[in-house]
Amino acid sequence: MVINERILDPTWQIACSLREKGEYRNVEVNCSPVTNTLWRRADIAATFHLPCRFDCLDTVRLGEQLVALGCRSGYSDEMEWLMEILSWPVEWSTLHGIAEIKTPIFRLIIDSVATSYKYTVRIKGDKYPLEGAIGQSFPYSESILCSSSDHLRRRRSKFKRGSDT
Repeated sequence: MVINERILDPTWQIACSLREKGEYRNVEVNCSPVTNTLWRRADIAATFHLPCRFDCLDTVRLGEQLVALGCRSGYSDEMEWLMEILSWPVEWSTLHGIAEIKTPIFRLIIDSVATSYKYTVRIKGDKYPLEGAIGQSFPYSESILCSSSDHLRRRRSKFKRGSDT
């Protein structure tokens, strides 16, 4: 869908350059956290523009410069949080003009380009939040990806207490 000569949701166009041969509706991406635009609808982004592709070197350089500027300006903790979140796995999919963005901590439904087939973009990420959901499908983890077995034990006991009520 085009509104005022702009693409409503350019996610698929950004991801298309990274498609594997023969793969027409699903793209898996390993990218720098600063080019991860799937979080932008939640106002989480390292750059102020949409890159031409997820591996755009100019956007990587700009994003790294902006994060460094944030650190120098006294926002080191916030820049660390930003880079952590942008490193989590995230999935964007669209069908019939409705896009779903699934993250380990929330799911967001937004308007998108009307399609008659489902299109999916997955950014694998290399980190996972301690608070992230446990599940069997992407972007969820089947187990906690942290070394603290005590944390996992506490989490399971909280689930047990919650399911007993």
